[in-house]
Amino acid sequence: MNFVQTGQFFVELYAFDPFVHKIGKIGRFSFAVLLMHLCSALGMLTIGTVVVDLFGILVLPEFSSKKFERLHLEYEHAASKESENKKENEEEEEKTNEKEKADKDKEKKKKKKEKEKKEGKKDK
Repeated sequence: MNFVQTGQFFVELYAFDPFVHKIGKIGRFSFAVLLMHLCSALGMLTIGTVVVDLFGILVLPEFSSKKFERLHLEYEHAASKESENKKENEEEEEKTNEKEKADKDKEKKKKKKEKEKKEGKKDK
């Protein structure tokens, strides 16, 4: 304790005097350590998610239906779009096949007419 005399009174001075002793080195940046910490944090987050999902599925009866309801609806929507696209593609293919078939028939008829004309000229 420190005593300071101010006139007729003694004043006690109380204070916290921290003493810092420096040991070791100043830290340096290491990309490998940063990458290790990021990967471990991501792994812990994934494990936490899996544990919560398992707990919810095993303990709460409505958990999986609520959790995966939106996903199920999106899957159904995507499947219906895919089937619509497939039907449209099939219809387009049928139309193109019909056009190609009609074009081939026209070409055959033209060839037949040309042959008939050539045979008619040869006969004369």
